[in-house]
Amino acid sequence: MYGRMNRWAAEIVNRLLMVFSLRPDLIDPEFRTLHDPLRKTDYMKWYRDRTKTTGVRISEEVVHELALEFMIGHEKAAAPTIDDVIRAKDYVASMTDHRAQKEFEELFK
Repeated sequence: MYGRMNRWAAEIVNRLLMVFSLRPDLIDPEFRTLHDPLRKTDYMKWYRDRTKTTGVRISEEVVHELALEFMIGHEKAAAPTIDDVIRAKDYVASMTDHRAQKEFEELFK
């Protein structure tokens, strides 16, 4: 039972991470405002330094799956920057389980 619940929780987190990476405009504006000053810190530099040569890529399989479930009716998203991905990661990590479930349900009705 717990294994199934953990897999479902991981699925929610993964999908939210992908959506908010591809569509950072969907992140709560207050969170974006509070997170923006981090762009000039060593925290973000650490991530930028590690992705300089590889960049950020979301597999076509994931993008295709999201397109079928979520992106229809939304503008095509540009490739995310490392800043987009880290902001999305931090936003999803800041959510309670209840909030993540609610966001997921609203996005994937």
